[in-house]
Amino acid sequence: RGALKTKCFAYIGFPQNSNNAKVPAVVLIHGGAGYPFLQWVKEWTNRGYAAIALSTIGVFPLRINAGDVEGALEKDWTHELTGVFYEDGYASTPDNDDMRIRDTQPIDDMWMYHAVSQAILAGKVLESFDVVDNNKIGAVGISWGSVILSITLGYKNNFAYAIPVYGSGYLAESLSYMRYKFILPRVQDLWLAEKNFNNVKIPVLWICMNNDSCFSANSNSKSYIYTVKNNARTTLSIKSGWIHGHSCCWDINYPCKEIYAFADAMVGEGSFPYIEKIERSDDGMICAKYAEIPHDDVAATLYYLTEQYEYAIPLNMHESHIAHNWKKKRAFVDRKNRIVRVNVPSNATVCYLEIVDKRNNLTVSSIFI
Repeated sequence: RGALKTKCFAYIGFPQNSNNAKVPAVVLIHGGAGYPFLQWVKEWTNRGYAAIALSTIGVFPLRINAGDVEGALEKDWTHELTGVFYEDGYASTPDNDDMRIRDTQPIDDMWMYHAVSQAILAGKVLESFDVVDNNKIGAVGISWGSVILSITLGYKNNFAYAIPVYGSGYLAESLSYMRYKFILPRVQDLWLAEKNFNNVKIPVLWICMNNDSCFSANSNSKSYIYTVKNNARTTLSIKSGWIHGHSCCWDINYPCKEIYAFADAMVGEGSFPYIEKIERSDDGMICAKYAEIPHDDVAATLYYLTEQYEYAIPLNMHESHIAHNWKKKRAFVDRKNRIVRVNVPSNATVCYLEIVDKRNNLTVSSIFI
């Protein structure tokens, strides 16, 4: 950072009773108003993963076990290198600048430059431990962390998988307020994740909400389109009835089982459903073939709008929200042949298909059609 070296704080955890076998691992990248969460690390170590949760905003703990509760950024963390963290010639990394980049700002002074660098280095830290299987290191990012991860994937190509939660590439095309942060010329020059999507060869779970106030799902759909080309296991999951936050992305009491299931499947510990093929005929019939649901407990729903797909953005743009409610239509499931069929209403302006593995509570989706 300028003439100074930087330090970054992170929690690292390892599963107990690994019986000297190498374990999979995961990089955990928090979102806005977040920090390294102890419970997030614990949830993954309880599942047999080594995990590293890093601070992307240059904060250091003011007490032991800082990060054991959510919403304590001002109380439990500081941006100063104090106590055991102080070292002459070092500085903390920049705070989240909300992508307000000055035209003359050096790249190595930008928050996103350091955040992406830290995500890459976190993966290398995990690789340094003998107990970690270096072929099974993945990454999960939440909200701003998903933006960081989406950008990181263009530079670090040896993750086993990636799960950007809520966010994605193509944010300059977002319908929410997020677009205003990515249409700035210097941001477009430097920080559009999609510019490097050709480098993304690994499986990615683009998991999002159909009514998120921060990110609109058209960006996730397009990110899926341009990354599934390089890996057939890349999957899109557009969820309804979820909320935007940190703990709801790892707490099993929330509908987020896709995150763990996808990670397990990508390191060889299970399967994850996906849509093999989808077609729409001239008469409006959608036909989709799904895979990796080894039972008949399957449901399918068409989500559609009859109004323009748009967001309402008030003066306080962070209160943006989808302008109209999604309508739903049940689809027919041919369980024997694993095919879903549904007629799109003639007045639908945009739609997508949702397929649910009801037994395992896993949702996969088609692109926007």
